[in-house]
Formats: sequence, structure tokens, C-alpha cells
Amino acid sequence: MTAAICILGVLDSGLESLSHAGRCRLEQADLVLGDVRFLELYAPAMAQDAEKRPFTGQIAQVPHWLEQAQTQGRRVVVLATGDPLFFGLAGYLTGKLPPGSFEVHGQVSSLQLAFSRIPLAWSEARWLSLHARDSGDWHPEADFEHALYPFWQALNAAALLGVLTSPANTPSRLAHMLTLLGLENTWKMTVCQRLGQQDERVDRDLEPSDCVARTFLEPNVVILQKVAPSPYDRWPAFGLPDDFYQKKVFKKGLITRREVRAISLAYLAITDGDTVWDIGAGSGSVGLEAAGLTPYGQVWAIEKNDSSIHHILANRARLGRFNYRIACGLAPQGLEAWPDPDAVFIGGSGGNLEVLMALVLSRLKGGGRLVINLVALENLTRTLAYLDHHHQPWSITQTGCSLSQPLLNMNRLETQSPVWIVTVTKEVDVC
Repeated sequence: MTAAICILGVLDSGLESLSHAGRCRLEQADLVLGDVRFLELYAPAMAQDAEKRPFTGQIAQVPHWLEQAQTQGRRVVVLATGDPLFFGLAGYLTGKLPPGSFEVHGQVSSLQLAFSRIPLAWSEARWLSLHARDSGDWHPEADFEHALYPFWQALNAAALLGVLTSPANTPSRLAHMLTLLGLENTWKMTVCQRLGQQDERVDRDLEPSDCVARTFLEPNVVILQKVAPSPYDRWPAFGLPDDFYQKKVFKKGLITRREVRAISLAYLAITDGDTVWDIGAGSGSVGLEAAGLTPYGQVWAIEKNDSSIHHILANRARLGRFNYRIACGLAPQGLEAWPDPDAVFIGGSGGNLEVLMALVLSRLKGGGRLVINLVALENLTRTLAYLDHHHQPWSITQTGCSLSQPLLNMNRLETQSPVWIVTVTKEVDVC
């Protein structure tokens, strides 16, 4: 049985792009929804008495309109760009309307058209849509809440990338971001403009730095090809030397040493997609390496010393770990707004050790890990007493590292101060 609602994929080339079945559905419709330009372009194929209703700026109303039309027994066609199930309207509607309430007549997507114009095989490409929202240009403190953050993730995951742009997130804005991040020599851009229209234009193999101030015809899509290694590719996920990190100078600097850091990260047992808390960030070393272990997760960090924040941001920028967010403050201030964590590292408590443990253990997900680094006997005693009082099983590791140091023309071992690493794994609730 034919559904009363048809989501019809259309192109800017007009009626000639329609299949026979698609044209028949459009001719028989008594209500047609679509962008203004498509309602005008495809009007010759519509019945004279058909209602033409534009939805530009009113996408959220479309499910309600369709349910209303269904109740009234109307035949509806929704005009959607290209393949409606590929970053398109049909994908949105599948979560809003009952299964089987509409059918989809697909078209070639604009990204397929773009790759065919070059021509370039697109089977290995990664696809991305930046239609969602406008957060402005990328900037040094931007993170996972910025609209261009998915673009950053895609740049790290593919060597060939197809991007559906928007009037806000333009090719010029993408070029600005690439240049700001030092990737202007890593990627080449091809901008495919007004595909299928008479003034179609394809600008190939552009340097990002040459595109920052350019204006391109709309609508357009961008194809990016990686032509050189990224400066961020050379950094390992974790285990960087201590002198890699900028830090506040205090004796040897506010930093968790590499050996202790590696053990702590092992006990945190981070997997990709995890949400991690870093309390008492110091130089950011533990949290930033945690971010390297969960590129599709998030790290939320807090540091009480405001003079350390610019060092942390500099370390973050050098590594390109933009899934890491730093706040200046004394925990637990502000932690109530953070998402529940899978893993928590406490490198400094600011005197609030028991308060922090209580908060973390109440918020930590089942199976989540809490790892605490301690150097003072008194704090170790407080920590274990609190955990025992609240019947929380724990384990403890004491580091005893000795590192080689030059002695004339020979070498000696210099013992590092011991650090106690306390680990707690929260039990999984059994229903």
C-alpha cells in the first residue's frame, strides 16, 4: 500500500531529475512542503489547486503538519534536497513519525555529485554535515560544544572528507579554522558550488590560506584531501615527557610525573567515548593524556590556580586535544553542572578531600573508576579512613621510581619521592 506521505528527493537541476514515479506522486499531491526555491522550481509539475507550504525556518513544525494532513486524508509530498536519508529531512522525520507512515524517493546526494565532478572515488570518504547550528569561528578556547568540533574530529579520522556546508559554516570559515590550527599545508580544498544549476562552478585543489577571505556561490559542498601529515599526528596518546608540558614553576613544576601518570591512566582504564573528570589539573598532563585515550569522549578539568590556566590551554593547543575543557576554580565548585563520569582523577583536592570523594562516588557511573594521587601520609590516612567508613573497597599502589642522572662521565639513579595511587571501582547496580 502506498503511504499518503512521500519524502521526495530533488535536485537544483529541476524536473528532469525526477523519476517517473516521483513525478507522479508530485502531480497527485494536494499539499507540497519544501524550501521556497524548490516549491518555485517544481511548481510546473504540481496540481493547480495544490497547497504549497514553505518550511524554511520551521522544520520543527513539519512533523505536526504531516500528522495533521494524515488525519485529514491529504496526499502530501515533502521536497527534500538530494538523498533525504543522508543528513536529510527523512532522517529527522523517522524519529518523529510512526514507522510506515511515509515513503522515501531518494535522489543522488550533493556529495555524490561533487565527487563525480572531480572525479574521485568516494567509497573511502568520511561524510559530515555542518548544517546544525552557528557557533561562530573556531577560536583557541573552543571545545566539544562548538558547532565546528565534529569537523575537527573528522579531520583526525580521515584522509578524504566530504562536508555539507551551510550559510553560516562556509568554506571560508573551514579554511580559517584549518589555518588557525596550523593545518593549511595538510589539506587541499575543492569547493563545488551550485551543483546541477546553470552557473555551476568547481574550484579545485585550493590552499586553505587562499580561501579565508574568498566568497563562494551557495549552496556548496567542500571536499578535503589530506596531502601531508598533520602536526598533531606525531604526539602519542599518553606517555609524553614531563618537559613537554608548560607548567607553573614551583620546584619541579606542578605536574604528575610521567611514570606516575602512566600508572594512574592505566588504573583509570579509559575507553573511547568515556567522560573523564580531572580534579586539580596542575599542568593538565593527566587530563590531556586521558583526552588522547578517549578522542570521542570528553574530559572536564578544574584547576584552582588561575596562573596555571594559560599553561594548560597552551598544552591543549599544542596537542590538539579539544575534547578537554578546563575551568578555573576550587572543586567541588561548578562540578554539579558536569556530566556523570566514567572515570575520575584527583590530583589535588585543595583541602576538600572527603567532600570530593563523597561527590565523586555519588556521581560516578556503575563500573566507573576513581583514582587518587597522594604524597602526604596524612592525606593517605584520611582517604583510606573515609573509604573504609563508607564500605568502599579500594586498592593502593606505591610508586618507587628511580631515574638515571649523569654523574661526570657515568650515570647514577636518583630516587623519586613515592606517590600513593588509590583506586576505587564503583559497583554496578544490579536490578
